[in-house]
Amino acid sequence: MNDLNRTYNEKIKALIITHKLPVAVKGLEELRQFGDCKRLDIEGKAYVLNNIRNPEISTYMGDHIWVDPNLSKYKYEVAWSKAGFSKMTGFHDLDHLHSKARAIKQGYGFVLMHSLPIGPNRSAGHIESELANNEVVGYANLYRIYYANEVHWAKLWSLNQIKDGQLTKETTGKR
Repeated sequence: MNDLNRTYNEKIKALIITHKLPVAVKGLEELRQFGDCKRLDIEGKAYVLNNIRNPEISTYMGDHIWVDPNLSKYKYEVAWSKAGFSKMTGFHDLDHLHSKARAIKQGYGFVLMHSLPIGPNRSAGHIESELANNEVVGYANLYRIYYANEVHWAKLWSLNQIKDGQLTKETTGKR
C-alpha cells in the first residue's frame, strides 16, 4: 500500500535517524556539553555522564561510557564495571559505537561505548575499516563532535547493514 491510500489512523513503521546523537568528541570540553563528566580512574581516559543534557543520549543510550579510543579492550571492560554496569553476556558486545580506527585517525579523544548486538556490530566492522582507510586525518579539528550516521544507527537498532538497498532487521543469534 502506498501512502496515498493510507487512512489517517493507520500505523506505519519508520526508523527515524537523528543526526544529534554524539558518538565521538575531540576532548573533555566537548564531552562536558552533554552532561557532568565523572572520571572512572582509568588514566583519566574514561568517563560516565551524569545529569545528561543531550536528549538523544538520554533517549537512546541507556548505560554507556566515553573512553579514549587508544585504550585496550580490558581497560574498557574495567571502566564499564567501575561505572556500575553489568558485564556483557549473550548476544551483545561492549564496543565503540564509532569505529576505533576512524576515531584515532580523525583525532577524536573520546568515543561512546555501549552494549551493541553482536551481529550488526561485527558486520559493520568491514564497512568501518574501509571508511577508516579513506578517512581524513585531523577531521576532529574541523568537527569537534561527530554525530551518529546510518552505520551507527544500524548497530543500535539491531539492523544488518544493507540488503537490496534497504537496512534490514537482524535475526537474533545469527552472525
